[in-house]
Amino acid sequence: MKPTSFMGRVRLLVLPGALVALVIAALACGEAQPTATPTRAPAAAPSPTAAPPTPTVAAPTATATPLPPTATATARPAPTATPVPPTPTSAPAPSPTAAPTPVPTPTQAAAAASVKATQHPELGTVLTDGSGRTLYLFTRDELGKSNCTGGCATAWPPLLTVGAPVAGEGISADQLTTITRGDGSTQVAYNGWPLYYFAQDASPGDARGQNVNNVWFAVSTFGGPVQNGAQVKAAQHPELGTVLMDASGRVLYLYTRDELGKSNCTGGCAIAWPPLLTVGAPTAGDGVTADRLATITRGDGSTQVAYNGWPLYYYNRDVKPGDIVGQNRGNVWFAVSTFGGPVQNGAQVKAAQHPELGTVLMDASGRVLYLFTRDTPGTSNCSGGCALNWPPLLTVGAPTAGEGATADLLGITTRGDGSVQVTYNGWPLYYYAKDTKPGDATGQDVGDVWYVVSPQGRAVGAEAGTAMTPTPSATPGGGSDYGY
Repeated sequence: MKPTSFMGRVRLLVLPGALVALVIAALACGEAQPTATPTRAPAAAPSPTAAPPTPTVAAPTATATPLPPTATATARPAPTATPVPPTPTSAPAPSPTAAPTPVPTPTQAAAAASVKATQHPELGTVLTDGSGRTLYLFTRDELGKSNCTGGCATAWPPLLTVGAPVAGEGISADQLTTITRGDGSTQVAYNGWPLYYFAQDASPGDARGQNVNNVWFAVSTFGGPVQNGAQVKAAQHPELGTVLMDASGRVLYLYTRDELGKSNCTGGCAIAWPPLLTVGAPTAGDGVTADRLATITRGDGSTQVAYNGWPLYYYNRDVKPGDIVGQNRGNVWFAVSTFGGPVQNGAQVKAAQHPELGTVLMDASGRVLYLFTRDTPGTSNCSGGCALNWPPLLTVGAPTAGEGATADLLGITTRGDGSVQVTYNGWPLYYYAKDTKPGDATGQDVGDVWYVVSPQGRAVGAEAGTAMTPTPSATPGGGSDYGY
C-alpha cells in the first residue's frame, strides 16, 4: 500500500462532512414542506369550521431530495366545509303571517263607505269620507254613470262600498245611492253624482284635486260642485237658443220665485236644484257680460253665483251637459238668456190685479211685464245694455194666453241675436231687472218711456197723447233717457 498524501487525507475527511451537511439540509427542508409547496388540488375555500392543517414531516429519501406532498400533507376541508347549493326546501318557508297584511287604500272597499259633511277652511262645507278625506265629482259624468275609467280612475279612485253607504253628519241619507262600475265594483253617488278621491291628496283635508281642468270639484251638501271662480258662459242650445251654462256645458237655471239677489230655494228645493256655488269671484266666459255677474250669500254661508240679479242653479235630473230636463218645471224654472231673464217654452202672459196699478200683464209667476214706447211695430229697439236692464220676455214656441189675456193679441218678434220675443198688441214685452220679486213694478214710468201694460195692450199711466201703438224711433237701440 502506498502511503497517503496530505491532500488525500484532506479529501477523506471532507467527503463524509459534506454528506452529513446534505442530510441535515434535507431534514430542514422536510420540516418546512407543508406550507412551502402550493396545493395543486382544486378545492373550495375552507369554511370557518374547518380544522387548521396539521404539519407532517416527510421522511427524506436516499438522495436527500424533498418528497412531493403525500395525501395527508395538505389539510383537507371537513365534509361540511364546502357550501352545498340550496335545495328548494333549504330555505325556511314563510309562515302564513310572515307577509305584511295589505292596508286598505281609498280604492279598496273593505266595508260600507261613510260620507259626511266637513268644514273646509277654503271651500266651506263639502263632502268627505268618514276619515275626512275630500270627495270630488266629475262634471263630465252622467247621472248615475261614471265616465272615469282606466288611467282616469287611477288618478281619481272611485269611492267604493260594500253594502249600502252610511250617511254621516250633515248628509241627506236619501241622496246617497250607488252605481255599478264596468268592473262590477260598487261606487257611491250623492244626488246622482258618482264620488271620487284624488290620488295626490296625501292627508285628510287636502283638496289638491279642486278645479283640476275645470271639471273636477269638491261636492256641496246640496249635491253640486263647489268651484273656484265659477265660470258662466253663453252657449248655443239646439232647442233653446243661446243660454247660460257652466264651463262644462251644463245648463243653468233661474227661479222666478226668487228675489233680486236672494234665493228662496232651500232645503229639499236646493237638493233638487243645487245652487251654482263659487269660491272667490265668478268669471265670465264667452258671450257673458262680466259686470252682470255677482254673488249672494246663502243661509248656510255658501256663496252662490247670480246673473243680472238672478241666483243660478243646476237641476239634479239633468243627466249630462246640454240636458234641459229642468226647463219650464212648474212654470217657474227656466234656462237663462244672456240678457239675464228666463227663456220659456210657450211663455205665458196673463192679466192680474196689481194693488197700485190695477189689472196689468204679468208672466206665469206674477212678474210684471213692460212695454217701451220707443219700439217700432213688432220690433224691439232695446238691445245691448238696455236689454240687460230690461230683459225681453223670450219664448220657445208660440206664447200662451193665461187668465185675463187675449190670445189674439199675442205674437212674436225675432231679435237681432236670433232669440224670439213675445209681443202683445204689437208691443214687445220686457221685465225690469230691478224688480226684486213678483208683483214689483219699479220700472213703471221710468224715463217716461217704460210702462206696465193693460189687458188691452196699452201703456198704463201714460199721459194723454202718448202713442198707444208702437211707433218708429229716430234713435233705435235706446239712450240714457230710456231708463238704463
